[in-house]
Amino acid sequence: VEGSVLLTSALKIRKFIYGFNNDQVRAYVELLGVHGIAVTKNANGDTSYTVPLLAYMVSEKYLPFVNPFLAEPGICLMNGNFIDYATVSTVCLCGEDRVLFASDIEGNRYFA
Repeated sequence: VEGSVLLTSALKIRKFIYGFNNDQVRAYVELLGVHGIAVTKNANGDTSYTVPLLAYMVSEKYLPFVNPFLAEPGICLMNGNFIDYATVSTVCLCGEDRVLFASDIEGNRYFA
């Protein structure tokens, strides 16, 4: 596809692991499926035929490929003592009764 593709997906928090002192959390986000795909083409032309093909490719090839990377333990491991509380953002996930917190981890010895 020549142009731009916007992919939206439902997200789900899959797992929590609490550390010995309750200051370590490991959780990961999994992409559950294709919610919608929008295609914009740089030149004139019909892009409607590409959406079903892209939906299939993303569902069958991309999501199984990317979800293991999202679940990698080293990516989401954080120690609460090193969180910069001024940079904390919350991400509310549709259909979830939990909230994902994201923050700057500068100074975290695990990522040094």
